[in-house]
Amino acid sequence: MEPQKELMLMLKTLIEEKLDLPISLEELSADGEVYAELGAGYTEKKYRNGPALIVCPVMFLTIGADEPACIDRLGKITNYLKRTPARAMPKGSTYSWRGCTVAAEPNKIGRREDGQVLYSCIVNCKICF
Repeated sequence: MEPQKELMLMLKTLIEEKLDLPISLEELSADGEVYAELGAGYTEKKYRNGPALIVCPVMFLTIGADEPACIDRLGKITNYLKRTPARAMPKGSTYSWRGCTVAAEPNKIGRREDGQVLYSCIVNCKICF
């Protein structure tokens, strides 16, 4: 398994178990569900003859008419990940977790053609492999 895939599966499991929020890795669908997708990552630091520190942005999206509820769902995710120390995160078999920063706090990003409002946040996950 590749580190990026393992990272996404770990985040899905962690958020569903710890925060009781359903996470989809397939597509954004129902009201109340959160969709997660991996963005364009980059190498932050390359160690000589060894692993690299990679930043993997993960965007979380939700849809709904109730803005406070949507912001609350995404806020739970960002606040949990910000407060959880790296040593407390589940260990990966293909990578090691080095922490995360929130690149974009929960916010309204637009409307779909059917009038549904979209909300998102972006968490930059730092992993080493």
